[in-house]
Amino acid sequence: MAQQSKRQVNIHPLNPEGARELQFQSNLGQAQKTRDTNMHLLRRRFGWVLVLLVVIVGVVSVTNGMRDYTTISAQVTSADKTLDSTKAEGKKLKQQKSDLNNKDYLQKYVREKLMYTKSGELVFSLPNDNS
Repeated sequence: MAQQSKRQVNIHPLNPEGARELQFQSNLGQAQKTRDTNMHLLRRRFGWVLVLLVVIVGVVSVTNGMRDYTTISAQVTSADKTLDSTKAEGKKLKQQKSDLNNKDYLQKYVREKLMYTKSGELVFSLPNDNS
């Protein structure tokens, strides 16, 4: 390619009009090279912009995915804690149900929680000691 640009043309103009025509064609070739170079640069820039756009979309997508994952992970942790406490409460209620089937426990529970007394029993109410 470098040899072609350095090579001399063996065409000599016969008159000034011919010289202007040769100069015009030479300038036309130079303009085509400039246009080709500019088009190449434009395509290269477009390619970089396209690559940058794909990278930005990828980063935004990954960021949104990580945010969603973190939110869902926190919800799962919270649900696990709620499930554990509900299971413990259910276990406690089952134990209380089975205890209520025991007559002695039932009497004790009713006396303490509902303030029942046996017949003939006296209840004394003592003041609270707030010292």
